[in-house]
Amino acid sequence: MPQFAQPLTLVQFLVPSVSVGILLSGVILYGYMSMRYRSPLYISMTILALAALGFVGSESMILGLVGYGHGWNPAIRFHQAEHLFGTLFLAALPFFLANILELGRGWAKINAMLGVLGLLYTLVCLLTVAAGSDLFISATVHKDTWLTLAPDYGRGKEGPLYMGRDLLLALYILFSFVSIVVDLRRTGRYAYLLFPIAGILI
Repeated sequence: MPQFAQPLTLVQFLVPSVSVGILLSGVILYGYMSMRYRSPLYISMTILALAALGFVGSESMILGLVGYGHGWNPAIRFHQAEHLFGTLFLAALPFFLANILELGRGWAKINAMLGVLGLLYTLVCLLTVAAGSDLFISATVHKDTWLTLAPDYGRGKEGPLYMGRDLLLALYILFSFVSIVVDLRRTGRYAYLLFPIAGILI
């Protein structure tokens, strides 16, 4: 059994585990509202919640496998799944913005382009993982800190597609924040957009 310089703490395990319960409730609620009202807004919220649930759910599985038996082989698959769900945000976020904001023609065009780019990038990362490539997250090469930090034991080495995903996420978050601020100034819908802008900031 590995002797880690930094063991897994209860807080590190509990935060994603509690988040799973919260997000599962959100998926059920938004999924129900999507089926009941057939609203694109609720559908986009369901997709966002599913992506977040997949992300934190996979993180919980990684930490659970580390804590109960140090199963690197199954954990690495959850590490890949976790960040594929994170990549899905690149497609889900523009879809959500298109349905919650009153975007002008120029903003809507940029948002649509970002949505297509995000979907294509997600598919590229998915195909890369399916092909067994190390360009996204390796299933054969361990993360550098896998034997020193317990939370990193079940993780593979991140490749250039993973780094590119993070840069794109930063760009998409910045675009989302600016888009919401522009919409607020134009429409004054402060109560309606308070929670989305808080979520983007977090």
